[in-house]
Amino acid sequence: MPSLKVFPRVLSLALLCAAAGCSGGPAGSGSESDGDTDDGGPSVRDVVIPLGETLFLGGDDYLSFWGVGDPAAVELVRSPEGATAEIIDGRLTPDVAGAWELRKDGEKITVHVDADYLNEDTFLNYNYTPVQPLLAYDAQTLWVASPPSNAIQEVLVAADGSLSQGRLVATGSWPVALARWGELLLVAQAGRDSVALVDPALGIVVDAIEVGDEPATIVVDGDVAYVALGGRGEVAKLDLSSRAVVGRVDVGRKTRALALDAARGRLFAASLISSNGHPQGLLQGAPIPASEQRDIAVIDTATFEVESWIYAVGTMLRGLYVDGDRLLVSVSHSRNDIAGVEADSRPHAYALAVVDIADGSASQFEVVQEVDLDLQASSTGPAPSPFSITRTSARNGSDEVIVSLSAGHKLLVLDAATFAEKARLETGNDPRGIAFFGAQVLTYAWLDNEVVRFAGDAELQRLEVGRDPTPRRIKDGQRIFNDAT
Repeated sequence: MPSLKVFPRVLSLALLCAAAGCSGGPAGSGSESDGDTDDGGPSVRDVVIPLGETLFLGGDDYLSFWGVGDPAAVELVRSPEGATAEIIDGRLTPDVAGAWELRKDGEKITVHVDADYLNEDTFLNYNYTPVQPLLAYDAQTLWVASPPSNAIQEVLVAADGSLSQGRLVATGSWPVALARWGELLLVAQAGRDSVALVDPALGIVVDAIEVGDEPATIVVDGDVAYVALGGRGEVAKLDLSSRAVVGRVDVGRKTRALALDAARGRLFAASLISSNGHPQGLLQGAPIPASEQRDIAVIDTATFEVESWIYAVGTMLRGLYVDGDRLLVSVSHSRNDIAGVEADSRPHAYALAVVDIADGSASQFEVVQEVDLDLQASSTGPAPSPFSITRTSARNGSDEVIVSLSAGHKLLVLDAATFAEKARLETGNDPRGIAFFGAQVLTYAWLDNEVVRFAGDAELQRLEVGRDPTPRRIKDGQRIFNDAT
């Protein structure tokens, strides 16, 4: 059953329903969707959902009063004027706002689909943060996942590289990642435990796949998608053609980062809290053995089984990037074995790990180099919480690795061969995701709700995105909590 966040969701729906004047009777004056002129009497329940979410009729928190059962028993009785969505394989994805009526075993309910669901009164801080929020769809379009907005923002890129807002497409609860499959967008709906399919031509969610607790990074390989499930410590394999989960593999705790090595048929999956011995990361009496630190799973995509592990990489692994025969890993080290006060202990340290992934190598799946981003000779200071990572020559023709410092409000630019620091670009609060349009680099300072554009080392533009209802006091607290500078 999607979304286990029942109590706050029910409270929110109650507030919305009260505001909308919901009652036991039918709401709205929708048109008939199935030719049935007998509406079966008054509705006995009212449900409010935001536009952009899918109802899973075999079992859904919104429909918890029906329990888990046969989705075929549910009928769509009425839908609003202009609606085209129908029940498909036990799922209903409303495509317009208004009153939708469903009937099961003689009981009829009214589902109020709200296009203006979010405000400070209905805001619920699930605190899911974006993991893969930027997608360069084509040369003129960037899509941005805005978790607190319950939406993805279209950003239009002009010929000179300047940015402007396009459409804001409702996606339901807490979108944290984006990927592309054909002409469709895939959106990880962390608050609904599902992956939505968005048709950008229509600007709506057209369907969703129930995948499991806290979907994060999405990697597409042909008609297959792999989804990291942070709440289950799994990777789910989706058949996008049939829109179904066809496999699951257990890979560790708080799995969020994925990287595909398509040439070798391998998928790498990193745990966010990987080498803390206790599930809650409590104080350790001594460091746990490296053999028990299974930090990155190596998955054979043909068999969809874990074929090997990469051990003892670091405590928090937020980003992965396949770069030829090496895997680059954004690493945060936390030492939980320090019982007293040590001024020079460095309880937190930040690094870039280089893993050998070449077939036939004697050091395959081992860390062969670690770059101390804080203290290497070229460093200009601490580099807290490295996150998104990529390699490019787009900025000025030289080969570079760029890493976002999510707690350091900067993009860190490194030489791709030596990893020497070349520049730090000021971004704003908590940059996630990196995209390129020509020679320009874009990132998303998500706690500021801004896309930031650079050319070379110069900032050119900040564009506000989304419609964030987060109360100011909460947003200020998030910025303080996520700032380690």
